[in-house]
Amino acid sequence: MSDPDVLTHLGDTWTRHRPDREQTAFGSMLDVAVHESGCELWCSDTSATDRIDDEYYVAVRQPVSSNGWQAYPTTGDGVFETVADVEQFIRMRGDGIDRGVEVHSAVAIVPHDSSQPFVDDDGVPMLSPSAVPTDDVLADVWTITPATSSVPADAFADARVALVSYLYPSVSGSSDALDTVSNPDMAYDDVQLDLFTVAPPEDLAAQ
Repeated sequence: MSDPDVLTHLGDTWTRHRPDREQTAFGSMLDVAVHESGCELWCSDTSATDRIDDEYYVAVRQPVSSNGWQAYPTTGDGVFETVADVEQFIRMRGDGIDRGVEVHSAVAIVPHDSSQPFVDDDGVPMLSPSAVPTDDVLADVWTITPATSSVPADAFADARVALVSYLYPSVSGSSDALDTVSNPDMAYDDVQLDLFTVAPPEDLAAQ
């Protein structure tokens, strides 16, 4: 399987992406395909001979945005010994993204310095990226998959302060902040949140 051949394992909703490359612990990575939702598929160059430990790496990156930030978390990845395993991963992840069950939507992006989140006293994530220091900054990207969530993504807009207060009680107040919610869409349903950590400049930027 070479760079163009990866598309034979994906649906018509995927197109070949720009031929960007990056170096990782697994050798050369190729930005090989992009989904109509914006999800990107990165894969080891399977025709290369400079692979580390003869292993291949595949990753799915997705663009998400919230409260003034744009992030590209890696929402799925794997390390494989054979091209057949790579192809199986690509088919499974591609199908999940086609069906929407693996397409993420951010409900909050909270920058931090690996120890202390940058949130206001009332639990609001810093809305102005210019107010956040640029050195040694990471960000927690909290997401849901709208296709499988009983709570619609837009229901979080009015509840973001309460959500962040709940997630970071030591900084922003009581962890009981979500005991009472004003949005009826969130009143009785469980919510599955996923957490990814990203870093600038490749995976975190101001909108």
